[in-house]
Amino acid sequence: MEASIEAKRNKFAIPVKMGILIAVIKVIFSTIQYKWFLENWAASMAIVSVSFLLGLGLLIYTIQLQKKAFGGIISIKEAFQAAFIAILIIVSVNFVFDQLYMRVIDTTMIDRIYAGRADGLKNTPNAATKIEELKKDLALEKKETLNIGGLFLLLMKQVIQYSFLGFIFALVISRNSSVTTQ
Repeated sequence: MEASIEAKRNKFAIPVKMGILIAVIKVIFSTIQYKWFLENWAASMAIVSVSFLLGLGLLIYTIQLQKKAFGGIISIKEAFQAAFIAILIIVSVNFVFDQLYMRVIDTTMIDRIYAGRADGLKNTPNAATKIEELKKDLALEKKETLNIGGLFLLLMKQVIQYSFLGFIFALVISRNSSVTTQ
């Protein structure tokens, strides 16, 4: 009982540690993808999928650790708080990393992404038309300037998307906390 009281006082310890751990893992996966697999669309999507699923699994584990620290009983609010804190760290770290990688470390990244997409489209029906559309999209994207407001909106969109999943996980895990009062 004493451990659960202490855990509730420090409700941020587990989500912060796990958020940092998940963010580091996702940065490693992103680095591998960006460095070696960006031009290969199938391999790139495989790495993205593994990274995403691993991140979700670790997010669920974060909520479960928080539940255990709270003595096996956790409210939906407490479960979502744990998920949300971890999500903020994960998304923010990855967003900053992606922007730095794309704008500082490898300024040809956008070209490489589009080359990989074009390669993936070569064996599809109407490949030439789709590749031309892709080239137009690339030209438009290159014309866009760095806009802090737009970057912030993109970051918030990612936080909201992940938060929906975090809420679902929190709901499921908190429902498994049966509170019996007599």
